[in-house]
Amino acid sequence: MKICRLIAFIWLCLLMGQIAAQDFSNKGKDFWLGYGYHVRYVTGAPLNGQELVLYFTSDQNANVTVEIPSVGYAQTYQVIANQVTVSQPLPKSGAQDARLTGPGKFNRGIHIISDKAIVAYAHIYNASVSGASLLFPTNTLGKEYYSVNYNQRSNEASSNSFFLIVATEDNTQIEITPSAANLNGLTVGVASQPITLNKGEVYNVMGTTSGNNGADLTGSKIRSIAGSGNSCKPIAVFSGSGKISIGGAGTGSADNLFAQSFPSNAWGTKYLTAPTGTQPNNYYRICVKDPNTNVKLNGVVLNKSTLNNSFYYEFKNSGGSTTPNPNIIESDQPILVAQYCTTQGQDNNPNFTGTGSNGIGGDPEMIYLSPVQQTINKITLYSASQFQIIKSYINVIIKNAGVNSFTIDGVAPIASAFSTHPGDPAYSYAQLQVSAGSHTLYSDSGFNAIAYGFGNAESYGYNAGTNIVDLNPPVTIQNEFSATNVSYSATCSNTPFKVNLALTYQPEKIVLDYNGVAGLNGPQQFAYVPNVGTTKYDSIYTSNGKIYYLYRIPQSYTFSSAGTYPIKITTTTTLPQSDGCSNTNDQEITDNIIVVAPPIADFKFTPEGCINNSIPLTDLSNAGADRTIVRWLWEFSDGTTSALQNPSVTFSTPNNYTAKLTSITDFGCIAQVTKPINVSAKPVSLFSVPPLRCEKGNIVFKDESSIAAGASNNTIVRYTWNLDNGSPTDTLSTPTARTTNYTTWGNKNVYLVTASNTGCISDTFRIPGFKI
Repeated sequence: MKICRLIAFIWLCLLMGQIAAQDFSNKGKDFWLGYGYHVRYVTGAPLNGQELVLYFTSDQNANVTVEIPSVGYAQTYQVIANQVTVSQPLPKSGAQDARLTGPGKFNRGIHIISDKAIVAYAHIYNASVSGASLLFPTNTLGKEYYSVNYNQRSNEASSNSFFLIVATEDNTQIEITPSAANLNGLTVGVASQPITLNKGEVYNVMGTTSGNNGADLTGSKIRSIAGSGNSCKPIAVFSGSGKISIGGAGTGSADNLFAQSFPSNAWGTKYLTAPTGTQPNNYYRICVKDPNTNVKLNGVVLNKSTLNNSFYYEFKNSGGSTTPNPNIIESDQPILVAQYCTTQGQDNNPNFTGTGSNGIGGDPEMIYLSPVQQTINKITLYSASQFQIIKSYINVIIKNAGVNSFTIDGVAPIASAFSTHPGDPAYSYAQLQVSAGSHTLYSDSGFNAIAYGFGNAESYGYNAGTNIVDLNPPVTIQNEFSATNVSYSATCSNTPFKVNLALTYQPEKIVLDYNGVAGLNGPQQFAYVPNVGTTKYDSIYTSNGKIYYLYRIPQSYTFSSAGTYPIKITTTTTLPQSDGCSNTNDQEITDNIIVVAPPIADFKFTPEGCINNSIPLTDLSNAGADRTIVRWLWEFSDGTTSALQNPSVTFSTPNNYTAKLTSITDFGCIAQVTKPINVSAKPVSLFSVPPLRCEKGNIVFKDESSIAAGASNNTIVRYTWNLDNGSPTDTLSTPTARTTNYTTWGNKNVYLVTASNTGCISDTFRIPGFKI
């Protein structure tokens, strides 16, 4: 019996510092799911007592529609910024029944549409049998998946293992290779004949059962394939169990599992784990697509003879039953890792002994972990209390550099909360006990997190938030001013960029289409015929066991303002593709180009300058918390330039000049600012004296200083005289004649210095050989 894993709301900052590492987060405007199988459909009291609700949250107001198109169901909701909106329970009976009650095809896909980016969460629950899942937006979905479930044992019959596939476009063809016996009649280990689904249709696969036990569908492969004249289409896949017990030799309490699967192109190669609170003895499954993948667990290469069903390794936490160690899992090809909590009282985990600090107990849970390649830096999540949850926790894995900036609800944890991860000393981990309710986690560095809690035969747990990173995204952005030759998944406004395309095949033609979007500088449609020597493509590489051909589209673009802009790329080819999407004349790739605000360029200098004086300029540009300015270009209106960060400039003639600074980040984003520099002429100090000069006679010094008007109507405003008569230096504001009577004869050092209204200082004027 497990708590309904109530609400996980996650906000992912699309800061410039994160964009280079991410493609899409679990925040979006369009989602698809199915009403996954639940044991209460067919047994228990009350029969059909489960409910499926959806939770929405955003950092901005949003209008959300939930629809089941095939049955005419639609409900609208207004999401208030930074609050949770709970949907009405989805229909479970009558003409609008959305449940997947058996194997096969159903026209009951659930569609979520929002006018602003939101986080969506699905929760299917019963008083003692609950499951939930974070939902992934449609634009993050892939075309190849593997179901990950667990050994199907339960305390009730009809507790089948299952996975379901939702089509997001018409004429979607899928191919299923089941790993175990199923009620669909699909042959184990053999790819099925193509199954055609239209938009919103769902295909549900259910494992067979015998009494309370059943087939484990882990390792079943699901692919979207190309049909006649059609390309491969993105699909959503969910895995779970109607009810399941985990751990131990016998059967304890059991619970529903329901989780959306990661597409295989979003798996990672390095995972760091931490045990779960008062139930620290976890099981793990490490899933591989290629049995030849080399996997290391805590530095030791796993023996391939221990690979189950040519798909997964299973292990239990090391380090002892009372203080299990965290783990490091590494591989030379992408893998998926699932972490499992056990039924209370199993595998040395405690049974329920009361509401004190120990003996909390718990129930089965399955959490798909994010690799360290898919981090977030800000999340808001919900720690639940319903159904008698006694303690809630959040596990955090973070680089050491991010620990000092990490906060939970705006407050740094106590210094001892984080410990060095034994698998990688560059990382730290924490098991943070939290109260029920919402909690916001933040760090200026990326982190991974899971949230979970335990009670008496109750539990909840989920991946707290993730980036859905395609390790080989087909569409990337090459910012022309980038400091490196790295491709990103975003650009900045007013920054020139080009589109790069990585494909598993070699097209004869590539067409970019921006669908008439506003603010684009460049052709809305651009056709490119690859013609790079004899190879056609620009470069080639191997990843995930596939060969990728990289095409750099030569057309340059800019967007005038920040936003998310759709792009459709159509490739024409008759050559076979390595991902099953072969022999199609036109392959469509839809993606979004994320455009964020550029850095802020700024500088300071002495407000007025003088000819022939060095004017220092100080760069004040700001690239944001996680990016840096790496290049500067100064352009002055006299035609001179500089690439220094803080240059000095000298002008030889008075004029109103300008200084233009272009600041460029490592990300390749640019910002510009232009400021005027008023350069004034220097005054020319001059005075005259009578030709005959006698001791003890009055000598009159007549000012004859001047200044060029220049561009600022310059005037002399300060006259500093030294008459060498024993009196202090005298400063006047007007060109007054100076008179003195010397009492001794000899050479006199009389001089005059003048200053203008713009602060320019003249050279010192003296009359050589002046003598009394």
